[in-house]
Amino acid sequence: MARGSDCHTLTDAKGLHQRKAFKRAPHFKSFEGQLGERQQKGAVELTTLLGRTYSKTKDGPALFKQLDFTVARKHASGGSGSRSLDEFLRTLGI
Repeated sequence: MARGSDCHTLTDAKGLHQRKAFKRAPHFKSFEGQLGERQQKGAVELTTLLGRTYSKTKDGPALFKQLDFTVARKHASGGSGSRSLDEFLRTLGI
């Protein structure tokens, strides 16, 4: 789930920026199915958005808690969300 959690965080990047979790606004609409810059699976993008080095163990859980799941899981009809996050949350009964 490590790669998924970074990518799942990016599904609500615009909202996280609006809620002041990210210093910088995202320049992408959807991260679903992307490996990201330098094939780093979202870590480079998270560092850029945070304005500092992204820590998977510190920042990952804190950012995940701030996700708006209604946005993050909306993947159909041009949404920015993630199909895999939607499936994961459904498995958990969320």
